[in-house]
Amino acid sequence: MKAVCAAACVGIAAWCSLGALGIAGASAVSARIALLPPWWLIVVLMGAAWTVVRLLRLSSAELSPLFASALLILPWLPVPLPAAALLWTGGLIPVVWMGVAIGVILVRRPMVRQRWMTDPRRAPVVVLTISAVLYGYTAWWLSPRLPAGDEPHYLVITQSLLEDGDLRIENNHQRGDYLEYFSGVLKPDYLRRGTDGAIYSIHAPGLPLLVLPAYWLSGYAGTLVFLALVAACGTAFTWRVAYAATGNSAASWFGWACCAVTTPFLFLATEMFPDGIGATVLLLGLLPVLQDRPTVRSSLAASIALATLPWLHTRFAVLAGVAGILIAVRLRAPRRIVAFLMVPAISAVAWFGYFFMIYGTVNPSAPYGHYTQTAVANLVRGLPGLLFDQQFGLVSNAPVYGFVLAGLIWNALHGRRWTWPIAAVALPYVAAVGMFQMWWGGTSVPARFLTPLCLILGVAAARIWHETRLPVTRAAAISLLAVSVFISTVLLIPGHGQLLFNFRDGFALWLEWANDLVDLPRALPSLFRDTPLQAWLKVGVWVASAAAAWILLRLVSSRADERAVTPRVAWVLPWCLAGCAMLACSLVWQMARVQPVTPQTATQALVMEANPRLRPVAYDYATRRFEMPRLRLSRVRLQPSTRRPIPAGAPLLAVPQVPAGSHQLHLLSSQPADGTIVLRLGRNSPPLDTWQLAETRRGPLRRLIRFPVEVQSLYVEADERARQAITGVSLQPWAMEDLRTPVASGIADRAARYGTASVYFLSSGAFPEPQGFWLEGGSQARVVISNYGAPLRMFLRNAPVENTISVEVDGDRREAGLHPGEETTLVIPRKLATVDVLVQFQTTHGFRPSEREAGSTDVRYLGCWVEIR
Repeated sequence: MKAVCAAACVGIAAWCSLGALGIAGASAVSARIALLPPWWLIVVLMGAAWTVVRLLRLSSAELSPLFASALLILPWLPVPLPAAALLWTGGLIPVVWMGVAIGVILVRRPMVRQRWMTDPRRAPVVVLTISAVLYGYTAWWLSPRLPAGDEPHYLVITQSLLEDGDLRIENNHQRGDYLEYFSGVLKPDYLRRGTDGAIYSIHAPGLPLLVLPAYWLSGYAGTLVFLALVAACGTAFTWRVAYAATGNSAASWFGWACCAVTTPFLFLATEMFPDGIGATVLLLGLLPVLQDRPTVRSSLAASIALATLPWLHTRFAVLAGVAGILIAVRLRAPRRIVAFLMVPAISAVAWFGYFFMIYGTVNPSAPYGHYTQTAVANLVRGLPGLLFDQQFGLVSNAPVYGFVLAGLIWNALHGRRWTWPIAAVALPYVAAVGMFQMWWGGTSVPARFLTPLCLILGVAAARIWHETRLPVTRAAAISLLAVSVFISTVLLIPGHGQLLFNFRDGFALWLEWANDLVDLPRALPSLFRDTPLQAWLKVGVWVASAAAAWILLRLVSSRADERAVTPRVAWVLPWCLAGCAMLACSLVWQMARVQPVTPQTATQALVMEANPRLRPVAYDYATRRFEMPRLRLSRVRLQPSTRRPIPAGAPLLAVPQVPAGSHQLHLLSSQPADGTIVLRLGRNSPPLDTWQLAETRRGPLRRLIRFPVEVQSLYVEADERARQAITGVSLQPWAMEDLRTPVASGIADRAARYGTASVYFLSSGAFPEPQGFWLEGGSQARVVISNYGAPLRMFLRNAPVENTISVEVDGDRREAGLHPGEETTLVIPRKLATVDVLVQFQTTHGFRPSEREAGSTDVRYLGCWVEIR
């Protein structure tokens, strides 16, 4: 009977996972609308769950964690619910299934017998291989967005060393050397010229010098491979050091996973920043302290590593100095200390001499001139921000580090001597970084400045795991690790890392993505939106909730006999962690006096999830009626979201991800309206439609708009006269069913109107302008042309290079070889009698206007000009 109930619970939960839940018309849970999968699917999923249970031969104890899947059923119950119950929808659904899987694994306790995981000689090789593949994939997946931030500036230094043999970068920027890897205008990053009048980058030369051979061999791609291999070696060494300290392979794997596959090291491993490679160098530099018996080889490696650190970044001098003192105290013998400090001393003289030769002073802050951001007062925000800020904090984006920090404090209070060197290195560095005004690290991944500490914290995590004997604590640690990996996956996968880089506005992108029904960003601390006191209060609520969950787990395990401890913990663990999250969110929302439910984003998500094949039934909780989804959704209104503060001058309406189909735009005016309304797809896109209100009467104004494909974002703008009259704006999904199959797959991120035709751009290989659009040189582009008859007439003007342009319409492919500047008109008959057509372009060559036209700053690589006529 228990197996049947467990299978039924899992099947119903899986059925709910395939549905979509939204809120329409009110900021209350009672206004829910559900889009339901087919009813017959419940039976299929329950049968599949029963089959899996039987095949795995789950015992009674192993069945218990399956009931945690009921968390996914909770938001769908037709009863009054607290807002926190809606957490387990949308992007957080996988978290529940991970909890179920972890519970089953904890009970089964599979024994790892493979030598490749336990043998201290083989396991590091496996770790290195896994890490190298993972980091290589991460770099490849993020390549559309990188390099970014300060990365191009480090690469320019590398090019200057390689091509000119110096560090003067002005000529490299003038030549546009950076266009090999960066598509934009990049100005020299400096604040003070050298004594010779030349421009030197504010960034240290150590990293460019290290990657120089790799860049010489294969350019930017070779640099990424080199960084991935160095990071992989660093994580393999982390495993080896952890095993030497604990003699426990399981602890070593846990320590490796804590640092290697979570934020921030996962991303900084292959980014052209000094932080990722600095973590490996610091681990080598602390070897004599981390080892029980320092060897001559480890001391030599540490000596070279500490000598390298300041050359990577000036702030790393703090790490090098403290580590050097710790090692000197450990070595004790004066002769060994002198031998160890010889290389760092020579490096220090050269390092100070470097600043003296360029700036005429030995002060390491000389490149920044009079501009300084360091002050003790900044610690008020910097310290909690580094750890707990939802956008840039370490613990907020990798909760497993909360377990590591708690374990370090616990072991330090209990006199574990191995904690003191780690604390002695970490605390001064964290304080130095926290005093920096820009403690968040600029345009970068979360907790970038704390990345150098990740590998030594991985070693600490292994020791904490080894010394932990309570099943409750280990189960909680595994759960936090799983959540950390989930967050890293969310930051990485959607949109090739579109959630990874935040602007410091206090709203973490991944939290907004995780749930559209409730205001998750306001449930976590932000040092940009909250005062330090408010942030600490939120941190306190979360810590207290986590402590309460652990105490409850501890009480449950203490009342069971030894054999039943793990099964009972595995059964209670998901409920305790879920209760912890729900309790903390509810308390923070109440404390901050914010409305937890966000009906605007919830309605938007519901419209995007509408699919008559996958979800053929809609249920309205307010009226308790079943309807066809298209009928129910045609009555909802998409309105401006109030989740974020609306700045002055913002568009009247901004709707992300609008599905293909017909939509009714509603404008409400309080007086006779006049002025101009502009419709755009993408904030900086040319207007798709423009119309004059022209003294329209007071009251509702309507405009029907139609999209042949899904669009990434819709903006409705108005001039000052129109703004004075318009009091409300909304978008109504009028007839999404008129496009059951969009004319093309993909999402249009820009669009433009040319005459009566509208052109929707589905790829980055085109640049729309008011009269036409450029095709990127040597690239492909996909556009959808709407409201155009047959035949299709396109005017082409080639770039000032020999080029071949191919155009494909309705399967009909045309190719034209054009001379520099040659013009031609293609007339392509239409095979299909539709108003929408997908056109695919391809060019072979291009040019940059900045290289051909004096004074031009346009660095785009342009292949062919296109006009729709």
